Formats: sequence, C-alpha cells, structure tokens
Amino acid sequence: MTTDALVVGGVSTALRQAFTEAGIDFVAIDGVATGTRLVDAGIEAAQTLVVTDLDQATVIPVAKDHNPGVTVITYDEQSLPEFATAQTDFALDPALFSPEWLATEVVTKA
Repeated sequence: MTTDALVVGGVSTALRQAFTEAGIDFVAIDGVATGTRLVDAGIEAAQTLVVTDLDQATVIPVAKDHNPGVTVITYDEQSLPEFATAQTDFALDPALFSPEWLATEVVTKA
C-alpha cells in the first residue's frame, strides 16, 4: 500500500484540512519518530515525508535510508540543521507558504 505522505512533528488542523481537501492520503506520526515507527507507518512506500518540527530532523536521514526516493519537505519556522540539508528537497516556512499551497503545489506533485 502506498501512502502519499507521512507527517512527523504534528499536524495542525489547517494542515490536516488542506491535505484532506487535496485528497492526500497521509499518516501522522505522533511523538518521537523512530526508525521502527517510520517503518510501521509505511515509509518504504511513502512518496513524501513532511517534517513539521525540526527538533525531529534526525528522522530525515533515517527515512532516506529506508526509502531513498522519498521527497522530504520541512515545514517549520526553525532553521534546517546542516546535517539534513542535503537530504531535504524543500524547506518551507509556514509563515510564507499556506497549508493549502503546500498540499496542492508540493505534496500532490512530489
């Protein structure tokens, strides 16, 4: 089974609504995302990983180990840690990009 997106770091009501309205099949991983939790959530078949809390940026290389083709999007106001920049496809600030824009212009086209 393929999941359009895994979301790590919390899903706001606005983001949840935008993904639902765009028809994006997503799984939210609440709490700390470990390798085991990523696998259980379906990272190996996911098209996109959205990280909404960069305190969990360590999940990015772990996700890429399990699925080298996954598109990684960070969606947080914090700066992306340097170790994760090479493996991140899009680093977006929610103050500049709405949840609807993220859903329709990035996730659905990833």
